[in-house]
Amino acid sequence: MNEDLAKLKKDLAFIKFCVLVLIIISASLCAYVFDHHFDVKRNGGFRPEFAREASELLGQGKYVEVVALANQILETKPRDPYALWYLGIGHYYSGSMQEAIDSLEKTISIAPVWRERAQAYIEEAKTRLVTNSQQTGDELAVPDDSQP
Repeated sequence: MNEDLAKLKKDLAFIKFCVLVLIIISASLCAYVFDHHFDVKRNGGFRPEFAREASELLGQGKYVEVVALANQILETKPRDPYALWYLGIGHYYSGSMQEAIDSLEKTISIAPVWRERAQAYIEEAKTRLVTNSQQTGDELAVPDDSQP
């Protein structure tokens, strides 16, 4: 009887532990989803028509038009993460690597959940900047940190 009671207590402790782990995982997932939703809502919200048009333009190789479309949105919503994303991607594919880096870094600062996706483009753009600089003999501009 004592052995059964000890086993039951042990099993109950394990079940409590599993429930606690599930609660922690659920809370983390909810916080992640809420944070992403809050960032998107606060910074302009998702407009499917804009994303659809920008995606179509990218698919057609019309990168300058993507940049123009994104800039149009950013005139009224300067912290719109979708517009900043497409601005960065448009600049990337049109060959404006520094502008791509700037836009994608701003995207990350506004919507951190996009970090992994944007970081891949940022790293490639930086590599292309260095490669282009070495091929042409030009030096990359160094930002002046003395200014605020």
